Order: sequence, then C-alpha cells, then structure tokens
Amino acid sequence: MAVAVKNTPETTGHGLFDRLPVVSLIGALYVLGSLGVVFYLIPSIWRFGESFISIALLLVTMLAAGAGLIFLGTRLVGPNPPHGVRAGIFTALVGLAVVGFIAWLVGTILENLMLGMDASTRTVLGGGLTVLVGVGLLAFLVRMFFRPGFEAGVVAFEDQGWFTATAYKRSQGQKVRRGTILGLLFLTGSGIYTMLAHKSLEGEAYKNWELTIPFTQELVQSPGDTGLPKGGQVDRSAFNRANEELKDKVKVTATGGVPDAPENDPTRPRLQEGQVVNKTEFKEEHDRLYETEKVKPPTSVSPAPATGTRPSIVLLPNVKYTLPMLLALASLWLSYRVVNYPVFADFLIATEAELNKVSWTTRKRLVQDTIVVLVTVVLLTVFLLVVDVFWSQLLRWKYIGVLRGSDPTQQTGDVPDSAPQKPW
Repeated sequence: MAVAVKNTPETTGHGLFDRLPVVSLIGALYVLGSLGVVFYLIPSIWRFGESFISIALLLVTMLAAGAGLIFLGTRLVGPNPPHGVRAGIFTALVGLAVVGFIAWLVGTILENLMLGMDASTRTVLGGGLTVLVGVGLLAFLVRMFFRPGFEAGVVAFEDQGWFTATAYKRSQGQKVRRGTILGLLFLTGSGIYTMLAHKSLEGEAYKNWELTIPFTQELVQSPGDTGLPKGGQVDRSAFNRANEELKDKVKVTATGGVPDAPENDPTRPRLQEGQVVNKTEFKEEHDRLYETEKVKPPTSVSPAPATGTRPSIVLLPNVKYTLPMLLALASLWLSYRVVNYPVFADFLIATEAELNKVSWTTRKRLVQDTIVVLVTVVLLTVFLLVVDVFWSQLLRWKYIGVLRGSDPTQQTGDVPDSAPQKPW
C-alpha cells in the first residue's frame, strides 16, 4: 500500500554574521587593522637600516603583506557574501573616520579650554569627556547601521557600480566614453601638475599629515634656552609656559664693560655670557655701561625656544609623494566608473547614437563650401564698405550738412556759441 508523504524543504536560519550590517562593521574593522599592520606595524619593527636595498625590501614586504591580507579577507567573506557588502564596508569606514575626527576635534577643543587647569585634572576630566563623546558617536553609528532602511540603501549604492570593475553596456557608446575619460583625466592631471609646479606640498608642514592625540605629554627634543630636560616628558601647559616666558627675556652674547676690572669697579660687567635675563635687567645693564661708565655695552639675541613632539596618528606619510599618487589613482578609477554609471552611461550612449545620425560631407564638398563662404564674406565686406563711404560723403556735403567734418573745437568739446547750427 503506497502512502504519499509531503517532503518539507529544510530551512536554514540566518546567523548573526550573515547579516549585512554586522559583516560591514566587521569588514571595516578588518580593513583598518590591515592598514595598521601594513603601514604602521611593519615599518615600526623594521630594523635593517635606511639604505636603498633596505627600503626596497621594506616596500616589497609591505606589498606582500597587503596582498596576503586582501586574500585572507576574501576567504573570510566567503564565495557568496551578502549583496551590498562592499558598499557597506565603505560606508562603515567613512562613518568610523567621521566619528574619529569629531572625537579628536572635541578633545582638542577641550584641551585648549582646560590649559589653565591642573595637568592630572585636565587629563582625567577632558580625556573622559572625549572618550564619552567618541563612544556615544560610535553607538549612534552602530544604531544607524541596524536601521530597517540601511540594507536597502547600501544595496542600491552598490548597484550603481562604484565598487566593481564591470562595465555597463560595454559595447555601446565606446567613442564618447573614451573621449569623456580622456577629458576627465586631462582636467585632473592639470590640477595635479599645477599643484606640483607651484610646490604647494613643499615644506616641513607637509611632510606628514597627522593628528596629535589630545591630553598627551610633550616629548622635549630640544630644550633651547627654557631649561626643560632634554628627552623628558612634560605637560603641554608647562611646555607652552616655558616658551612664553622667553618672550620677555634675552640671551647675553657679550658681557661688554671691562671683564678684567676689579670686583668693586663699576666698569666690571654684572651679566655673564650665555645668561638668559629679563629685557628690563639687560636694558639697565646696557644703559649703565654705555651711558654712565662710557664703556662697551653688552649685546644679546633672542633666546631659542624649546621644540618637542607629541604622540600622533599619521594619516598620510610623505604627503609630497603619496598625495599626488593617490589623486592620480582616484582620478583613474572615478573616470572609469563615471562613464559606467547607468544614468550617465545611457546619456553618453544616446549622444553617440545621435552623432552617428549626422551626415558628414565629403572633403571635396567641404572645400567648395568653404570657398563659397569666404567669397561671400569678402563681397559683402566690399559692398558694405562702398555703401558706408558713399553715405558718409553724401551726408557731409555742404548742401546737406548732417554729418560734420573734423573740427578741433568739436574734438575738445569747446564749441563756440556763434557756431552756425544747421537744422535737421
């Protein structure tokens, strides 16, 4: 006896790591970690000198590590990643960058506002507020990723084709597309060339693009004439205060007076060479020796301020070289993707279709039409010249007198009252 049995399909539940927001956030963190490994970790542990061979090996190692991390990332995503994961990772990276920049900006503002406070209090209070702002913005970003309309928006963003090399209607509108790409590359290339020709990225300020971490201490590289310990770490307010105090002081380069004079002799200098004193004290000594004792006065220079560095996050090293390269790569990619953007690509395809409908003349006919146009222009020019000369002479005729000839009184604007006026 046969019995019919209804087979129910197996259903597999979607796990947490199959959701697009989760994969996007994890992918963004993976990209940030990979960038940190390639551009920060490997150069920091490289200990093979700064020769050409060493730098070349470092670049090869960084490229190999980057390729390996890209391969590992594609393996982790799997053969069938959620649709829209590329756009989701890009959106998450932009969101994390915005959150980090806002937190850094808030921390920098709070640090400047709290410079008058105690160092420990400023660090605890200002640092805590900065961390609180960063955590709040990060929580808001995560919440935005799990909103109902996020997945639909990210999928629509990726369907525009910005994250794939696939061409839209590859075989149509090729000539107009290539011309558009060349035009865009010419514009961007001109901008990059102008930036390099004007040396806009020269100078110490453009060596690296970096963000100084707020509420960190200053590492004294050169104490100058401040008296700060070289190589020591001091609070930023103390560092700035030491440099501010130098504005009212000078450094003695020559004591003047008579150095070999007896101790109680008024011509004996009271200052020492290399001593940093107040401007008022130096002026009193200068006036005493020069005006009162009539001997050589002391000389001075401005004291050297202290220089230091603070912990920072390097966003772009060697801006002079890396920024033009990044702009060139971005212009190449954007130029290619713009002409494959569906709406704009359809416009270019329609433009080429209209151009193909144009009936272009032959070379012989073009020469004949050009000669006809030039001869016509010459004949019209001669005709207008003859007519202009005829009417100008006729209207200057003494029996008509509508147009007057050249008169020095009229050129200067001095018209005598007795000059005859002909009515018209």
